[in-house]
Amino acid sequence: MLEFAHPWILALLPAPIFAYLLLSPKWESASALRVPFFKSIVQATDTEARSGSVILHRRAWKSVALSLFWILIVIALASPQWVGDAITRTESSRDIMLAIDLSVSMDTADFPDTSGEITRRIDAVRRVVDEFAANRKEDRIGLIVFGEKPYVQLPFTRDIEAARALVALMEVAMAGPSTALGDSIGLAIKSFESSSVEERILIVLTDGNDTASKMTPLNAAGIAKLEGVQIYTIGVGDPE
Repeated sequence: MLEFAHPWILALLPAPIFAYLLLSPKWESASALRVPFFKSIVQATDTEARSGSVILHRRAWKSVALSLFWILIVIALASPQWVGDAITRTESSRDIMLAIDLSVSMDTADFPDTSGEITRRIDAVRRVVDEFAANRKEDRIGLIVFGEKPYVQLPFTRDIEAARALVALMEVAMAGPSTALGDSIGLAIKSFESSSVEERILIVLTDGNDTASKMTPLNAAGIAKLEGVQIYTIGVGDPE
């Protein structure tokens, strides 16, 4: 949609018309021929001598060109600009980091799915995380995978489809065979440093105890509390 930054300037468009109607023509002195018998000529022609003037008129094409130039100048001064459709910007209400255990034990098939069939732990996690991410339209999602070490698989993003695609590609032991649970919490805390929202959530999906971290899970959880990060843990595997 076309708009003007200074629309009030368009009020100047009829200014030349008012000038033409209200202002008197320009006066200029011109050379004249003086003759000693001027009065005789006037009497012979039976006329009255008085001051005179000639009003010059422009040709039509000049008037049209000047009018067009004036219109273009006024429009330019009004600063026309093309304004597109309004864009709705959605701010995330929460930042959610998902820390997913990919240690070798996640390959164990002992987890009952919704139909009662036994499935691998990693397959159950992939399904649950995919359904969870699909419903997070107003939140930003991040992914951390951990095994022997934790890695940021996906920084915080509103691209939910990208998160779901990366979850589908996760495989057991791709981050190492062990379980660095405490270090994964520490990496999540560092990732939240760039977050400006108040509600910051870490969801940890794991099937075992910490076996490889330099920082214990309890110490990492204590730091997370100080940083305002809420931690939810989900245990995966045979309840027995």
